[in-house]
Amino acid sequence: MGSLVRFNIANCGCDVFIETGTGNGDSLNHAYINGNFDILYSIEIFKDTAKRASERFKKKKQIVIFNAKSTVGLKKVLNEIEFKKKLLVFLDAHFPGETEMNFDRSSRENQSYLPLREELEILSQYQNIENCIIIVDDLRLYEDIPNDRKNMGDTFSTLNKKHRDLSYIDSFFPNSSINRYYFDEGYLVIKPKDSSFKLTKLGILGKFKLLIHKKIERIYK
Repeated sequence: MGSLVRFNIANCGCDVFIETGTGNGDSLNHAYINGNFDILYSIEIFKDTAKRASERFKKKKQIVIFNAKSTVGLKKVLNEIEFKKKLLVFLDAHFPGETEMNFDRSSRENQSYLPLREELEILSQYQNIENCIIIVDDLRLYEDIPNDRKNMGDTFSTLNKKHRDLSYIDSFFPNSSINRYYFDEGYLVIKPKDSSFKLTKLGILGKFKLLIHKKIERIYK
């Protein structure tokens, strides 16, 4: 699975960070340290995972953790945000539960496990969405990507074709630019047509800031 941690998001030009799927909190931590956001929201379906994240970030007042299905949490967050705000959204809520060691592969056809289409439909209704950036992790789950050495594997090879279909993207975001990146497991980036934002590697300063914050976290744990 991919992660935001390796990418530079400091100059994305967005005010608010939203992610679906908190996991171990590293992408959220990276966004907090290197993203220059006014407020950050993370939505996690598993109670224990959300609880650990809330404990980890309890001193960071700009971070808000919601324990909810990604679709329910997105609606709640968008209702709280001013319609003029620019959002950077990281969608990584597919196949939740790996952090809890109870990843239920038998339920992989459940919408809670593959909520991408509904997530994007909700986001497409945000009034300022044409000025926002959406990053979708694990593109290879939804379509074949070139030179995918890892392939889908037995775990995901039986995914229903309705889930491996992104043909609706253009109709959801007609005023946005849609870009694909084929490193890692693939990323889909939906962004303003005039945006220069690209998925580029985090620089030395960004990595240094992450390292320092990790050491501080360990000291005050």
